[in-house]
Amino acid sequence: MHNGLAFHTIGQRKGLGTIFLEPLYVVALDTYENIVIVRNNNDLLKKKLIAENINLLSKESVKNLDKIECFVKTRSRDRLHPCRLNLLDDNTIEIELIEEPRIYNIKTVLL
Repeated sequence: MHNGLAFHTIGQRKGLGTIFLEPLYVVALDTYENIVIVRNNNDLLKKKLIAENINLLSKESVKNLDKIECFVKTRSRDRLHPCRLNLLDDNTIEIELIEEPRIYNIKTVLL
């Protein structure tokens, strides 16, 4: 049971109203079924991300991002993580992380 989807955000850990032996994090909100989906820390570790609908600020084309090594920030208060970019198509890249930070449902990646 929860107080409503509007009171939860992706990545939230506190205020879930659950009693569990280890911390749980909100990983998804199912608005159709009115479900808050939570997972433990180990379930949040990811090695790859997919970025679509990319807005470029310093490059002319997404094609210029293929095979470059850079850093990505996966959460607002997180540190930068080393990664490699792989071009999948004209508007999609795969972000391959060299280490595995906690990753939720990422909407924005700054390059």
